[in-house]
Amino acid sequence: DAGLLPPNLYSIYRETHIALSNGALILTGVGIRALVEAICKEKDASGKNLEIKIDDLVTKKVLTEGGVEILHSTRLMGNSSAHELIASGEVELGIALSLVEHLLMGMYILPKKAEKLPKRKIILKNPVVKNKQI
Repeated sequence: DAGLLPPNLYSIYRETHIALSNGALILTGVGIRALVEAICKEKDASGKNLEIKIDDLVTKKVLTEGGVEILHSTRLMGNSSAHELIASGEVELGIALSLVEHLLMGMYILPKKAEKLPKRKIILKNPVVKNKQI
């Protein structure tokens, strides 16, 4: 279902998945961080750095506090890869990518799929009827 992601997120996700599958652990960490950055950009998160942008996703009601903590954990792993050239372990990176996949599922894929389901009709309790002249 990754094809239901916005194109920029899909591209980063695909490349990150390929990197992990091929044992390119530093690139996987950088890719996970890039995914987090792209989510923040796509959701118009505000802030001077990625940490603040992630926190803004709670303010915007895009993510729960738990979801934000997951993104902070993945951001820290990505920072180690990008800035210190230190690769996290393959298992940890797999867990991080899996967690981000679940966030992507909840934020993008499930809402897209839900568009195909029937919508409930909203019934107004006291509808306002304007006076008509005859």
